[in-house]
Amino acid sequence: PFTGRITGLAAAGVSNVFLSASDADGSNPTHAAIRALAATTGAPVIGDAGPWLVGAGQPVRLQLGIGSAATWTVTGLPTGLSADSAGLITGSTAVAGDSTLGLTAANVSGQARTSGLLVVEPALAGTPVFSDPGELFGMVGAAFSGTLSASLSPIEYTVAGGPTWLTVVPATGVLGGTPTAAGTWLLALSARNGAGTTRTTTVLRIDPAPVPPVTPPAPAAPVSSVSGGGCGVGAAGLLVLLLLAGLRRRER
Repeated sequence: PFTGRITGLAAAGVSNVFLSASDADGSNPTHAAIRALAATTGAPVIGDAGPWLVGAGQPVRLQLGIGSAATWTVTGLPTGLSADSAGLITGSTAVAGDSTLGLTAANVSGQARTSGLLVVEPALAGTPVFSDPGELFGMVGAAFSGTLSASLSPIEYTVAGGPTWLTVVPATGVLGGTPTAAGTWLLALSARNGAGTTRTTTVLRIDPAPVPPVTPPAPAAPVSSVSGGGCGVGAAGLLVLLLLAGLRRRER
């Protein structure tokens, strides 16, 4: 009621919506229509539409459609931000305010469309400004480390939205932990000093552990045997024994 944000999971069809904006002097009602298209079997499913919070002047790295393969088109981004076909939004914007984004994700089966919300908070004088951490990478089973950095002497860093193993030292921004599963996470970052708090996002990608090569078993050592089709070493030895036994009988 206080922000005018409309959220939820749509069902196919057209809905007539009654809208009203009120202040101390009264209200002005109107109507609108929300049209939701039926989902296409096999098409991408957009699982997150925000709102995403970033600060004006902060470096942004925001991944759409985590966990699904699709080709993305994004409209409505504020000046300074851009999106690639993989759904990665990067850049920095000085334009504070709410931006309604048009999101389209497509694959060979079809496409999905929805609206997302990006909230750019005004820059406050004296608050921290993040250095761009880039994408953070790690590997399952290998110790992970990274560092968040911001200007103007932050006294506290926080990270939200990451895996349970990820830790942060609030006073220094040092990240650590040992990844237990592969995946991609959108991290919500904040840095605070005496003047206030600033926010942005970045991406953490963890790759699977490499599969060790399979060593074939050593070949078994050859075993001597007597075969029915010929006279091997074992058969020759047996023939000698029989001849010696015959000589002994004659001597007797």
